[in-house]
Amino acid sequence: MTIELDEDQAAEYNADPDAYAARFVVLAKFEYLLWVDLNGAPLCGARTTGGELCRNAGAGGTQFSVSEWKARRRKAFCATHAQMMRSHER
Repeated sequence: MTIELDEDQAAEYNADPDAYAARFVVLAKFEYLLWVDLNGAPLCGARTTGGELCRNAGAGGTQFSVSEWKARRRKAFCATHAQMMRSHER
């Protein structure tokens, strides 16, 4: 994809490319960085034994668009938590 920037937009981009890209795709900067870091895979919806949200990618694929990633976020489980869930169902 190619976008054309005017002088002010180019200066804003050069100051913080990640923040500019995040705003371009309508995400907060931390969400954008997470989306990029996880290659568009949504995060696991489980909590760790310490009570924190799991930071692993959930099952179901990668390279989701921003809107699909947001819709799927925290709704699937990573391999570890999926196995734990299956064990508890028995």
